[in-house]
Amino acid sequence: MAANGISTLANKQLRQEAKLALAALKRVTVGNIRTVYDINTLPTKYSNNNLIDNANTGGLQQGRPWVTFQPSMLFINGEYGVWYDAGDLSTLFQDTAGTIPVTTPGQTVALMKDKSGRGINATQSVLTNRPTYMVDPYGYGYLNFNGTSNFMVSGVINLSTTNKVTASVGLFVDPSKVTAGAAICLGSNANSVNGTFLIGAPSSTADHSFYLRGSSTLQARMPNAVVGDDVLTGLFDLGQ
Repeated sequence: MAANGISTLANKQLRQEAKLALAALKRVTVGNIRTVYDINTLPTKYSNNNLIDNANTGGLQQGRPWVTFQPSMLFINGEYGVWYDAGDLSTLFQDTAGTIPVTTPGQTVALMKDKSGRGINATQSVLTNRPTYMVDPYGYGYLNFNGTSNFMVSGVINLSTTNKVTASVGLFVDPSKVTAGAAICLGSNANSVNGTFLIGAPSSTADHSFYLRGSSTLQARMPNAVVGDDVLTGLFDLGQ
């Protein structure tokens, strides 16, 4: 009997899935980013103790069943939300109708398309309020917001059926433009409107804040964060 107890599981399907889960855990340990697997890319799989042949066109696939994580995987079970990718030029347009694509750095962005499959695009109809598409020294595209008047507004994100939200943003804080503002705001006012979630970047100094408005407002702040590239994730739960 194996020390991990896999051999004692009730059927071959459970043993196959347990082996893949164990392998995924070990891949994290060695720093391999490909820790997500697609069992349907295996030549065979099991349903209980029954062997199922998977029809894999194209022959052998390098690296299968391991797949590189994509944000789109966050929505595969019908989860509601949005995914904006400022580095994907195919999603950026200079007009809100989506007829004039963004092609080069320095152009303003009026429309950023949602890549989640929900079609909840972000727009800005006022020219002076639009962010600017830029490319960093490493060749990665991003949106530059001036810290005062630039912002984009999404379509309606209906979160009425849940009290839990995960919100993530990747950003760079410009130390010359440190003013109170919001990187992401779901709702209209984190100080007064129930059900509002907000990630602030930055606040009084080069820090970041998380706001949750239930019957009252809760705040968590990371003061004096190092100015630079940051990835922030807020896990909001109104039930707490």
